[in-house]
Amino acid sequence: MGSFVIEVESVAGLIRGSHALETSDEQLDWMVAQRLVALIPALRDRRDLSRRAVAQHMRATFVLSELLQEGTRLGVDFVAFKGLGFALQSQLYEKPEHRALGDLDLWVQIDQLDLAIQAAEACGYERLHRLPEIQHYAVEEGYAVVMAHPQAGLLELHHRLWRDVDHWLNRQMFDRAQTSSIYPDLRVLTPIDLILTATVHWVQSDPRFFGWLLEIVRLIETLDQTQIDELVMQFTRAGLQSYMLLTLNQAHQIWALEVTYGKELKTRLQLTLTILERGALKFARLFSQRWGRFGVMVSRRLMRGKHRSKLSLRRWFWPHAGAVCLALKLQGKPNIRHRLIYIFSRLTSLQAC
Repeated sequence: MGSFVIEVESVAGLIRGSHALETSDEQLDWMVAQRLVALIPALRDRRDLSRRAVAQHMRATFVLSELLQEGTRLGVDFVAFKGLGFALQSQLYEKPEHRALGDLDLWVQIDQLDLAIQAAEACGYERLHRLPEIQHYAVEEGYAVVMAHPQAGLLELHHRLWRDVDHWLNRQMFDRAQTSSIYPDLRVLTPIDLILTATVHWVQSDPRFFGWLLEIVRLIETLDQTQIDELVMQFTRAGLQSYMLLTLNQAHQIWALEVTYGKELKTRLQLTLTILERGALKFARLFSQRWGRFGVMVSRRLMRGKHRSKLSLRRWFWPHAGAVCLALKLQGKPNIRHRLIYIFSRLTSLQAC
C-alpha cells in the first residue's frame, strides 16, 4: 500500500504540472497499466511509454475490422464503449491507438448476442468459460459474454450495461450511438452517454484503477455549457446524481482536480439528492474508498432502484451459482460452503481498501 500511495502522489503532481517526471521504472509500469500515458503530457512525450500503449491497443484490436465486417454480414449492430469508446473520442485522444486497451469491449442488443458470438467465433475467438452455470449467469444476470483470442486477447460482448443503468436508458443510449469515423461498421457512445456509463462502472469497480477516473474528468472538461445542462438532466433522470458527485469528489480528493463547471455541476446535482444519498456521500469522505462506494451504491438502490437495479438481499445472501463459480474458479456446481466463502470474500474485499 505504501508504494501505491507514492504512485498516486506522483501522478497527482504530473497531472497538475507541479513537478517533472522523476519516477522509478516500477511507478512508470504502474502508470502504463493504469492507461495514463496519453492523458499526461509528461508521460505522452516519452516515446518508449507511448510505444507500449500503442502495442497494447494494436494487440486488442488485432482482428477488430474482421470482426466488424463479419458482424455486419450477420446483421449485428456493434457499439464501442469503455476503453475503446474512450479511444474513439477525438477530443481526448489525437489517435485511437494512443489509448492502451486491456481487452476489447463491444455492446450488442440481447437479441443479437448469439449472432455476435457466432461472428467472434468466425474470427478465431472462443468462449473463455465453458461451464454451463457461468454461461447461464453471463446471459441471465451478468453483463457480458467473455471470449478469448490467441493473438488479440479478451473480448467482452456486453448485452446490457451495469445494474444501476435501467432498461429504458440502455435502449436510448444504444440508439443514440454515432457511427465511428475510424470504423464504418462500428458505432460509439456519445460523450455524455460515455461519461454516464464510465461513471457507473467507476463507482462499481476496483477503486485503485485510476485511468477511468482521469478520462471521465478530462471528457467532462471538453463539454460546453449546453452539454453540461444535458449531462445534469441525464444523470438526474437516471437517478445517478450521487454517482457523479462521488466521482467528482474523489477526483478532487485524490488529485486535487476541480473540473470546468465542477462547482456548478455539484450544486445542481446536490439539489435533487435524497437525505440517505447525502449521508452516503458524507460517509464516503470519511471511510475507505470501497466502503464509501458501497454506501453510495446501497443508498441509490434503496431509494431509486428499479428492476435489476434494486438492492436484492436475496442475491446478496444467495448469489447465482455462476457468479460463485466465476469468482472461485470452480469446475462444477457450488455448494453452500462455496457460497459462504464467496459472500465472505465480498465483505473482506470491501475492507481491503
